[in-house]
Amino acid sequence: MSSECVWSIGELAEHAGVTVKTVRFYSDSGLLPEGARSAGGHRRYGPEALERLRLIRSLRSLDLPVPEVGRVLDREDALEAAIEGQLLEVGSRLAELRWREAALQLVRDCAPEERAERLRLVGAVATPPSTASLVRFWRLWLPPRLPAEVLARFLDQAVPELPEAPTPEQVLAFARLHAMVTAVCAGENCQPVVHRSGTGYRPAVLYDGLGEAFALAVPELRAGRGPREG
Repeated sequence: MSSECVWSIGELAEHAGVTVKTVRFYSDSGLLPEGARSAGGHRRYGPEALERLRLIRSLRSLDLPVPEVGRVLDREDALEAAIEGQLLEVGSRLAELRWREAALQLVRDCAPEERAERLRLVGAVATPPSTASLVRFWRLWLPPRLPAEVLARFLDQAVPELPEAPTPEQVLAFARLHAMVTAVCAGENCQPVVHRSGTGYRPAVLYDGLGEAFALAVPELRAGRGPREG
């Protein structure tokens, strides 16, 4: 490498518009290889280091962690996976902020005498919330040894899909539901007698037919009519 094409760490930092500390950090992290050092042991970089440094800064502007940046620099096909991972993380953050915003509005807009109760309810729910407590409740409440396909169909219908941008009313409804199932699951046995083993009942037959019954009832309910008597 000729001396005309060699930059000191300060010169590289100046060309890239960053601090010497930044260049040193990326060099020490292994992201920015340096050329042969000077006789005095000072770092030296070629022009290719400038392009690599600019690429590193672009990747870091997407909030990619340093180890992820290293993988992308080593393998071009790693960029798509890294971006998808960041999109999932950003989506989770946005969902958290939307639920938090709706919860704040819920507490702000209620009557003063309701605030303590609403604070208690929303304070018990993580943001973004999870339906794990509802799934746990149904698994404890439903009959043991229920066929897996029957259980899956029932949970699909019984556990609501949470909105990404909830209203304050939806936050309150979910918080109340979460509080109810949590309180029930805290008991010694939340399972009905008819679901327990050795009682002579056959609850699996009932739950196997719930999916069909639900499908038949939905059109009537959406039309604003009650189920037909048959």
